[in-house]
Amino acid sequence: MGSGDSIDPSDPDQQAILYRALSNACNEIGLTSSDISDVIGLELHHMNGIIDPKSKSGVLAVYLIRSYRSLYTLVDGDKEEMKLWMNGHNTGTGGIPAEQIKDIVGLVHVMEYLEGMMNQTRHFNSYQM
Repeated sequence: MGSGDSIDPSDPDQQAILYRALSNACNEIGLTSSDISDVIGLELHHMNGIIDPKSKSGVLAVYLIRSYRSLYTLVDGDKEEMKLWMNGHNTGTGGIPAEQIKDIVGLVHVMEYLEGMMNQTRHFNSYQM
C-alpha cells in the first residue's frame, strides 16, 4: 500500500479477510462456533463469510484477533499451549480467559493483559541484546 492508500472497511475483500482471520484465530485457540457467537454477538453461519469491521461485531472480532496474535507470540505459536492458557485459570486475568472473553469488558481485559505481557517481553528482550 502506498502512503495515500487506506483500508476501506466497506470493501468486501477486507470484510472477508476479517472473517477468515477470526475463524482461523478461533480454531487455533480452540473456540467453537458457539463460543465465537458468544464473543461477537453473531453466529458465523449468519455472516455469509464477511464481517463489517465498523460494526460492533467487527470491532469485537478485531479484539479477539489481537488477543490471539499476542498469545501466539507469547507461546511461540504452540497451539496446545494456547488452548491450555485459554481454558485454564489465569491469575493475571483473574479468571478463565475463554469464559472472560464472552463479554466486552472481559474481552478487552484479556486483550490488554496479553498485549501488556507481550510488551513486557519485548522490553525485557531489548535489555538482553
